[in-house]
Amino acid sequence: VKRARLEFCHKTALDLIRAYEVIYVEKLNIRGMVRNHPLAKAISDAGWGLFLSVLRAKAASAGGVVVEVNPTGTSQTCSGWGAHVPKRLSDRWHSCPYCDLSLHRDHNAAIRVLQAGEDIAVGRERSGLPHA
Repeated sequence: VKRARLEFCHKTALDLIRAYEVIYVEKLNIRGMVRNHPLAKAISDAGWGLFLSVLRAKAASAGGVVVEVNPTGTSQTCSGWGAHVPKRLSDRWHSCPYCDLSLHRDHNAAIRVLQAGEDIAVGRERSGLPHA
């Protein structure tokens, strides 16, 4: 299992590095999450820390960049309008009552991570206004 996980991390990281020069990820406190999170076993089994280590190493050797962004609000903020749209962890769908954007919550969060990363790249912070 350990070898299969490592092989998966290397293959996936290589695919990402070949496709993108800059990769944005949430800056997560994985150790803290594993200690205190109800999903600790699932987080450990997924090998997030291992994957991020492999991704950073492969990016550095290929001249790419991995940028960590603040994860605050990525799941609760609309990627289309910037409005705060509260959800429980069990709510798997994002539906914004302000702009009618409707998509899977993980897709919405991924767009928010990209937006936050782009903001870092140009040296500004999200203002809560629609992303241009």
